[in-house]
Amino acid sequence: MMQSQAYRELAAAQMFGFVFGLQFVPELRWLKFMTWHIREEMEHYEDVVRMYREFTGESVEPTVNERLRKRPIEFAQSWYELAMAQFLYDRGGFWQLREYEDCSFVPYRKVIQKIVKEEEGHQLLGERIVVQLTRGGGHDEGKQEVFEKWLRQGLLSFGRPGTDGARYAIEVGIKKRDPGR
Repeated sequence: MMQSQAYRELAAAQMFGFVFGLQFVPELRWLKFMTWHIREEMEHYEDVVRMYREFTGESVEPTVNERLRKRPIEFAQSWYELAMAQFLYDRGGFWQLREYEDCSFVPYRKVIQKIVKEEEGHQLLGERIVVQLTRGGGHDEGKQEVFEKWLRQGLLSFGRPGTDGARYAIEVGIKKRDPGR
């Protein structure tokens, strides 16, 4: 659970980061927001790394880096796609993390509550940008494919339904319900 959260936070920071994401940002106001967003994703990653070390005595970073190497996150190819990623990837993460707001593992609950509070603003701004760009009409071609790509990425945040891990997490009070719901 903590490894997956660390992976998601670092992947998000990389996706929105300079080499991949910032190259598409068209205006200073959005560039300022995106650099703030990247910093915030890195803070979330740092919080999970710290919590993992305190709980296990080990670093989660080698595991996360290996997972990113084997299964890298897809990257946006345009400003429109970056906005869609922010809208749907962050939205999936937001709703997935809400399952842990009352987690029985207090250290995780504290980290998650902080992240949930901050992620809400990301998805709302992503939605606003997508709506504005879509209404402009310049993104009609390919918008369905971009939507489906990032909806899939957002839904992957929930994990696999009906697994032993999901059942265990519900039984011990770590999360509220199975990912299938």
